Amino acid sequence: MKHITTIAFFIALLLPFSSYAVTIEEDIATMLILKGFDCGGKTVQKINSDMTDDNGTRLVNATCPNGNVFNISVSKKGKIQIEMQE
Repeated sequence: MKHITTIAFFIALLLPFSSYAVTIEEDIATMLILKGFDCGGKTVQKINSDMTDDNGTRLVNATCPNGNVFNISVSKKGKIQIEMQE
C-alpha cells in the first residue's frame, strides 16, 4: 500500500508539467535552433505564411526576433528543409 501511495504522489507531482502546451512559434524556433540556425529567441516573432501544397508538404515562412527570415518545408514523410532568406 505504501508503494501505491508513493507512486500516486509522484504522478500528482508530474501532472502540472505534462499539461504544458507548446505554441507553433515555440516549436518552429526550437526546430531552427536544433538544426543550427540562429533565431535569437525561444519563439519566432511572426509566422508570415503557413500553408500545405498539393503534395502534402507544409510550407512555413517565419521571422525570428533577430530579423532572420526562414522558409521551412516539412514533407509528408517528415523531411525538414530550411532556407534562410537574404
